Formats: sequence, structure tokens, C-alpha cells
Amino acid sequence: NYGRKDHLRVRGGDANNPIQYVSFIKFTIEGVTQPVEAAKLLLYLENGMGYTSQCKVHVVSDPDWSEEDLTWANAPAKTVPAIDAGLPFGHGRWISFDVTPAINGDGIYSFAVITESSNSVLFASKDGSSPERAPRLALTLGDS
Repeated sequence: NYGRKDHLRVRGGDANNPIQYVSFIKFTIEGVTQPVEAAKLLLYLENGMGYTSQCKVHVVSDPDWSEEDLTWANAPAKTVPAIDAGLPFGHGRWISFDVTPAINGDGIYSFAVITESSNSVLFASKDGSSPERAPRLALTLGDS
């Protein structure tokens, strides 16, 4: 469990090092009174140099988990297929994932970020030294 780390790590593992990392992210949305036209999960890429595998975002159907208690053994199920994917190349920039189909108004929304790369990809977390780089859920609202 890496619930209070200053970064989110994703890694797919390989034959030489089978250790995998999956990052779970949860948001609570309150006070939405208009229809959601678009929703973007924004992750700040801290390290993604040289990666050729996409990071994929899956919806987690059961948002009833906590950072402190989440382990590989009790991790909630992820939807298949992924809701969106993006190539994490470079560093020091935002990567945007379209999660519109998963968001329909107020509620608790949970996502899992994975990669098939054997190299770790690091995103900023809410517990890092730069809170302005914490994961975000950006909504575009329509007319009521």
C-alpha cells in the first residue's frame, strides 16, 4: 500500500521484474445542477521519458475503498475495457483522459490507472509537495 506517497506509480511488470503497480484515484462531486457534457481526468506527469506503452484508465465500479486500507489483495474490480488511454511521454506536463461516459452528476467516482510498460510512470499525487499538481477531475457543464 502506497496510499500516502508523493506520487502515483503505474508499472506493468515483465519476466525479469514482475512487480506491478496500479494507482487508484477517487473524487467526490457535489452540487452539479447542470448536465455533464464532458469530464477529463487530469494527471500531472512527473516522469514518463522514453515510454512507448499507453497508460489506461479504468472505471472502478465500487468506490468504497480507502487509501489506508487498499492492498493488491482487496483492490476493487476495474471495468474492461479501459475508458481511455494516453501516451505518457516527457515530464512536467498534464495528461488528459476522457472519462465522460463514467460521470453523470453528483457522486463518488473512482478510477484505476495502469500500464503494460515494464518502466514505472510517475504522476503527481495529492500528497506531494506541489498541491497544484494533484489529480483533477475537470467537468464541462451544459445548460440545464
